[in-house]
Amino acid sequence: MSMNVQDCGVVREGFPRPFPDTSSNVVEQFKMAGKVVVVTGAADGIGLAVAEGIAEAGGNVAMWYNSNEIAVQKATEISQKHGITATAYQVDVSDVNQVIATVSKTASDFGKIDVFVANAGMAISKPILEMTVEEYRKVMSVNADGVLFCAKYAGEVFKRQGFGNLIITSSMSAHIVNVPTDQPVYNGSKAFITHFGKSLAREWRDFARVNIVSPGFFDTKLGASPLAINEAYRMSAFGRQGHVKEIKGLYLYLASDASTYMTALTSRSIPSMIFSDGSSSSLTPAPPATVESDPEVGATKRFSVRGNAIVTGGAGTLGLFACDALLEHGLEGLMIFDVNASEKPIEALRKKFPKAQVLFQEVDVTDEEAVQAAVAQTALLLGSVDILLCFVGIVGCVESLEMPISQWRKILDINTTGSFICAQAVARQMVKQGKGGSITFVASISAHRVNYPQPQAAYNVSKSALLMLKSCLAAEWARYGIRTNTISPGYMDTILNEGDGIAGHRQIWAERNPSGRMGSPPELAGVVVMLASSAGTYINGADIVVDGGGIVV
Repeated sequence: MSMNVQDCGVVREGFPRPFPDTSSNVVEQFKMAGKVVVVTGAADGIGLAVAEGIAEAGGNVAMWYNSNEIAVQKATEISQKHGITATAYQVDVSDVNQVIATVSKTASDFGKIDVFVANAGMAISKPILEMTVEEYRKVMSVNADGVLFCAKYAGEVFKRQGFGNLIITSSMSAHIVNVPTDQPVYNGSKAFITHFGKSLAREWRDFARVNIVSPGFFDTKLGASPLAINEAYRMSAFGRQGHVKEIKGLYLYLASDASTYMTALTSRSIPSMIFSDGSSSSLTPAPPATVESDPEVGATKRFSVRGNAIVTGGAGTLGLFACDALLEHGLEGLMIFDVNASEKPIEALRKKFPKAQVLFQEVDVTDEEAVQAAVAQTALLLGSVDILLCFVGIVGCVESLEMPISQWRKILDINTTGSFICAQAVARQMVKQGKGGSITFVASISAHRVNYPQPQAAYNVSKSALLMLKSCLAAEWARYGIRTNTISPGYMDTILNEGDGIAGHRQIWAERNPSGRMGSPPELAGVVVMLASSAGTYINGADIVVDGGGIVV
């Protein structure tokens, strides 16, 4: 991406790259003879249809399955019917060691891997307030970790070979909130892999293509449930679910030479959405209309913040500015959740706002029991919890092919799971109180675009998952009067972005921003106050980008 005419005039060595040496005949482009394609979740459903489609085009197929041994029989049938080699491999994609071993064996058995279709997935369709963290981790271990493991180790093969093609099966649930079934964790897991795929498309640009398919409702085990089937028919323009034969052609296209100029594609099927009926059971009435004779009083009241707030990561630079701003606008009680925090800035808040209760608890947001206890203690000490602001988060700039799985998990556990745990605990308290509340996650512009120049796929997808989690919760919890939103800051001038080692990065970030600079922490305070205040009572499910215009170019 260039920012001015002078930049555009610079000749880059090695560009333009050559066109691929492929046939100009479109029928020939779709032929897969001699190619090796791995398909996970290939025992039935979309995965089996994809394997059949590849074989019909002459390609060899490695059919990965978890427990459904019908895959072995299907592989034999496909081999005999189409005169190709189809082999079944049993592998749990959520087990990194099994993935490593099976990628190695597949590459050894076939001599190479041309295409890897990461299709395996699962769903536990429950509202967040009813879902356990163990169930959350189970869904994420297959839908998110499984794709990551397959991509990482297939990617190593691609890089050694100098060529490769990754296709990820996501879902329409990565783009919209499903109705009528509440399943925010499944939705979030699919949003996660969608943005992960886009990030890899850039990172692997020198040796592999990466694309994402987002199916709508298909007549498979993961299709519309009996409770949702009639709604699926009503929402679809065709009045039915899709048949797997109607999608395997798309996978063949992405796997073949017909799509050599396609990467970072998200192909999706989106139904129409239905809005709430606004029944009397809703806890979201419009606030009373009031007109103040004094304009200054009216302006002050419009952005007044009432009640008590929990701010996670509240002892950090951005968190402290947010705490200060909320207290300035009338917050009565503040509980800061953080670890290894200095007492000095917290004591400074107490001195500056002597009428407010300013408290601190050392809390690991990834510890479900600790968070639940801390929220209960906050409600006991302050009387209620009316606002949650999640600032806590970490970053890791590591190439995806080199990133240790332990580091990947840590980033996701803190940034995504930690936010989920805190939101769930606070929402339960808000439901108990019966007067609604405001929840705000701090996402990032990294949820909208791939960072440059630093590689940080784990951070990016953790923040992207927050955007979908926010949308799901906004739809699911509105009936309780709970508003859920996100803020996506750009590069902010904090201690995390300081140091001689990143001077070059800071210059690039500034040059690529229309405002020509990084943001200052106080510039984030206004949107924090708005979302928590009486001015934000009709803002729900929104993401507000505060980045100086960085993502528009």
